[in-house]
Amino acid sequence: MIQKVGKCLQALTIIIVLILLSYPLLTAVYYNLVFKNKIYPKVFVLNIDMGSKTKSQALNLIKNKVQESNFNTIVLNYQNQQWQLDLNSLQFNWLPEKTADKAFLFGKQKELNILEKWKLWQQGKNFSLDWEINHNLLNQHIATIASKLNVPVVPPTIDLVLDQTGKKIIEVNPGRSGKELNQKNIINTISNQLSNLENNPLELALIDIYAVEDPEKLAETKTRAENLIDKKIKLEFNNEVWFLEDKEIVNFLNFEEGFNEVKIASYTAQLAKFIDQPPQNALFNFNQGRVTEFKPAQDGQTLDQKKAQLLLQEALLGLEKENNLATVSIPVNITKPQIATQDVNNLGIKEIIGTGESWFKGSIASRIHNVRLASQKLNGVLIPPGQTFSFNQTIGDISLQTGYQQAYIIQNGRTILGDGGGVCQVSTTLFRAVLDAGLEIEERQAHAYRVSYYEQNYQVGVDATVFSPKPDFVFKNDTPGHILIQSFMDETNSKLTFILYGTWDGRETTLSASRIWDQIPPPPDLYQDDPTLPQGIIKQIDWKAWGAKVSFDWKVVRGNEVLQEQTFSSYYKPWQAIYLKGTGSQ
Repeated sequence: MIQKVGKCLQALTIIIVLILLSYPLLTAVYYNLVFKNKIYPKVFVLNIDMGSKTKSQALNLIKNKVQESNFNTIVLNYQNQQWQLDLNSLQFNWLPEKTADKAFLFGKQKELNILEKWKLWQQGKNFSLDWEINHNLLNQHIATIASKLNVPVVPPTIDLVLDQTGKKIIEVNPGRSGKELNQKNIINTISNQLSNLENNPLELALIDIYAVEDPEKLAETKTRAENLIDKKIKLEFNNEVWFLEDKEIVNFLNFEEGFNEVKIASYTAQLAKFIDQPPQNALFNFNQGRVTEFKPAQDGQTLDQKKAQLLLQEALLGLEKENNLATVSIPVNITKPQIATQDVNNLGIKEIIGTGESWFKGSIASRIHNVRLASQKLNGVLIPPGQTFSFNQTIGDISLQTGYQQAYIIQNGRTILGDGGGVCQVSTTLFRAVLDAGLEIEERQAHAYRVSYYEQNYQVGVDATVFSPKPDFVFKNDTPGHILIQSFMDETNSKLTFILYGTWDGRETTLSASRIWDQIPPPPDLYQDDPTLPQGIIKQIDWKAWGAKVSFDWKVVRGNEVLQEQTFSSYYKPWQAIYLKGTGSQ
């Protein structure tokens, strides 16, 4: 009898276990059948019960909730100030369809197993509202508000000054703490309010940012600074020597401990500007079939800033302990040039491969000066095989500080007096030499309007404008040898010539005649009153020119191989003559 009861209990236990194990499966099957086109129970959106609703019904409920909220503005308050951010101006949109989809699909995703689905169905889910916004615009608005509220920290400072008797003393300024708006937290709060449809004003709070104001630290640093009075650091480099005096040394002190690594790094970075020099390739002249040196190659040098920082820190620590003078040998790395002077006879420079000409008759004296200076900077430059040549990089800075004078230039649609007017005469002439040599041209831009200088004794449209940093004139040496640039300026005949020497590889170039169409006459002359000129004085500041579309074809072949084939097009605007008419007093 007992055995029978035991067997019954065992069978009953197995049945109960099977029922428990199959419950999630039965539940899943039941939910899949009953809620195939409905949202599962215990699913909420903004605490609104969406259970047993269709996706369409849920969407209507969400849209009604959004409409009732009348949430169109984010209000930010700080004390007696208020800012209102219009959601429309932030390119904001509610996304009720996306939220309804999420609610409908909840628990139905294929990636969830049966037990995970059963657990989710038991616990339920409350979805927030989906939306989109231009985060860049929101960040800009918050940053603007922060700029009005933030109070910058004034860090403590230490300085060596002279008192009324001329004695050196140390002054310490304790600095001032600041306040800052936590922009990230504000944006997160705004996001939460939007997601939960909570249209409540947001009270802004500023975070305190503390400067070092500990009196003991300030007093300790002052004592350390007093110990550095009349001490020096001697810096040596090659045959040059200079000193860091006590006033500069004191400013390296750190108010916590040791010395300020940021200030030391900043000083070494400034030191690098004085020391660093790129390697200088040898520049050559071409004379009677040979290249002769006229500027030797120079090694480059670079300050080892990390090592210099360590040496400075060691010197400063030595001064603070007992030394009155510390000596630092500046660590410098040497870089060899790519083209050394001894390479003069094996660069593959054999013959003329291209010539370009232009004329500048009628140029003012300052323009002629600039043409001469810029062409001289290119004279003797070598371009190795495969290297790209940039006109702007090779010429360098064009300003009064580098020797240029003011002459007329084209800038922002006007002819104005500017530093280096006439440099485009040089780029145009070099462009013509490169065309003749058949080299690969990577960048070229025509002028905004037709310039008379570039049409003297030459066809229309063969010009190249430059202005730092863009536009630039760029070409590549795709020949087997180096290319040497030579410039010749004949001021008697107002003529500039560029000759390119190198190795001719059999290429031949052809240049078609220029095609001109859609010519437009210049607008009528314009007279503008100028009270800075005496009455009766008229001064021309811009010159008329016909507008036109111009193009020419350029082809480079070597035997049966076409190396380059390109149509260069220029779109010149019609240009108006402008005169200033004096209206001022005599």
